Amino acid sequence: MNNRIRTNLLTVLLMSSTAFVGCEQQKEEPMVDNILLQEWTGPFGGVPAFDQMKIEDVKPAMLQGMEMNLKDIDAIASNTDAPTFENTIEEMERAGAELDRAFNYFGILSANMSTPEFRDIETELAPLFSEFQSKITQNEKLFKRIKAIYEASLENPLETDKQRVVELVYKGFEMNGAELDAEKKVR
Repeated sequence: MNNRIRTNLLTVLLMSSTAFVGCEQQKEEPMVDNILLQEWTGPFGGVPAFDQMKIEDVKPAMLQGMEMNLKDIDAIASNTDAPTFENTIEEMERAGAELDRAFNYFGILSANMSTPEFRDIETELAPLFSEFQSKITQNEKLFKRIKAIYEASLENPLETDKQRVVELVYKGFEMNGAELDAEKKVR
């Protein structure tokens, strides 16, 4: 084989393997086709695409956003590292960015552009939102991490702002029944 053919063959192989690796990496990232879940673009660090929102995108966006958020929460709860403010509380703040974006559209539709069609969607989603929130506040592994951080912060207080956040998160979970026994949780 002459050098020119060998060089061309190597180039084709490298391009093919690069394309293959690129495709594999794209498969691992969640597909977010719904405009309500997508990152905002434009000025000021990005703005919602209110001009592109459609009523038929709301329910699928909220369902997919909740699913994505629960995966984020599960990853935090399943973290095998010792619980810290950074790997638990901060990660909880970052969790569900897609759902947060979708809720911005949801809020506009609910408050300013409500229609009978949208109110039907709201009615369908209301119990699902409640169930979603319960899946987070009743997540025992997550609460164990939060409680460990809270209890450690009572002995060795964090910076004032972090201490306040830990207290609020812990109390929020506690008020939603995270400390109750299994029978009382069901009730």
